[in-house]
Amino acid sequence: MTLAECCAALLPMLVRAAVAAGAAALAVTILRRPLRAAFGAGAAYAGWSLVPVASIATLLPAPQAYIGALPALTVWAPLAAAPDGRGADTASAWWLAAWAFGALATAAWMGARQWRFQRGLARARLRADGLLQAPHRAGLPAAFGLLRPRIAVPADFDSAYSERERGLMLAHERAHIAGGDLWAGAAVAALRCVLWFQPLLHLCARSFHHDQELACDERVMRAHPGARRAYAEALLKTQLAPGPAPLSCHWGQVHPLKERIMMLSKHSAARGRRVAGAVSICALVLSGAAAAWAAQPQAALAAAGAAKAAAATEVGYGRLSPPQWPQGSRNGGRVMLELEVAVDGRVSDLRLKRSSGHAELDQAAMDAARNWSFTPRTVGGRPVASWVRVPVDFEPDTQSPAAPGGDAPGLASEVPELDALRIGAQ
Repeated sequence: MTLAECCAALLPMLVRAAVAAGAAALAVTILRRPLRAAFGAGAAYAGWSLVPVASIATLLPAPQAYIGALPALTVWAPLAAAPDGRGADTASAWWLAAWAFGALATAAWMGARQWRFQRGLARARLRADGLLQAPHRAGLPAAFGLLRPRIAVPADFDSAYSERERGLMLAHERAHIAGGDLWAGAAVAALRCVLWFQPLLHLCARSFHHDQELACDERVMRAHPGARRAYAEALLKTQLAPGPAPLSCHWGQVHPLKERIMMLSKHSAARGRRVAGAVSICALVLSGAAAAWAAQPQAALAAAGAAKAAAATEVGYGRLSPPQWPQGSRNGGRVMLELEVAVDGRVSDLRLKRSSGHAELDQAAMDAARNWSFTPRTVGGRPVASWVRVPVDFEPDTQSPAAPGGDAPGLASEVPELDALRIGAQ
């Protein structure tokens, strides 16, 4: 696959994933408080799984679109010059370079924040209990490290907190590690790097981390139901981190401490409510992923039977510039293309259905097809996107006169497949 083909395939995938991720993040932002009130903080936190799942769903194979058929259009050599699409390929390469630069810049920004946090632990002392005692206290305790998780405690950990408070704070950080919250934070950071151009992901990241802390508080209180007062007092003594590291879980992260303390006054959701919440979150994630998958461009049409039942007109020819005969080639064969015709008649996507057996012929047909235009298919009087098969025959012995590309009439729809475009060489 050439660089131009990689660009043409990757950029639409990124856009679809970004749109799905933004819609999912907005939906979870709206639903997080009702979910928390109905099923507990854990349900609101689990709801954020919709964002990566919806993004991944757009990368799965789309539902099979209706593929129409066109009758014959014959083009004979010598061939007229056709645009080679290099301008579009160059633009795609520049867009891909801009995306890569943005992804690397976002990764560098997050990496710098994580590096600053861990650099502050360079002079940390390893305690006998395995904890790292930092020379400062902002944002600590904190759990960090994906493969070898560690817990860093503040400089005044033993003097500023009672034994019970220290136990609860460590239970909180260990709950983060056991619950996979460090990996969840890393997944969010990776998604923000890949889809850096989706602003909703960056705006909603704070809400994600807030729900993560509330869910962890809920798990600790479920295990220590009589320690709510001590837990609240430990929170009130916390010095917030000025800039939490993206791959760490901070006890003193920048979030509303008041809301965390108010949540402690509420009893944990009963088991039945938690089960109902898990079922609701599964239904939300699955339905959201299904909607993102079904909304792909290839799924715009119904099945062929339903499409035929509606009043419809089929795809017709618009302007076609025939392929250029590959220089020096005397091979022949048939290239079978499948083209997606957009509502404005442009070719929005293409795929090689069957090769001629000669790479230069396949490439010549695909290069030309990117610049073709058609009369789009209509359903109920409105243009819709559709797929059409176009066979292209390369005939090296053809001696017919030139027939340059131009307007060609729309033709009947009942012909099962387009007769071949015949490309001859002098």
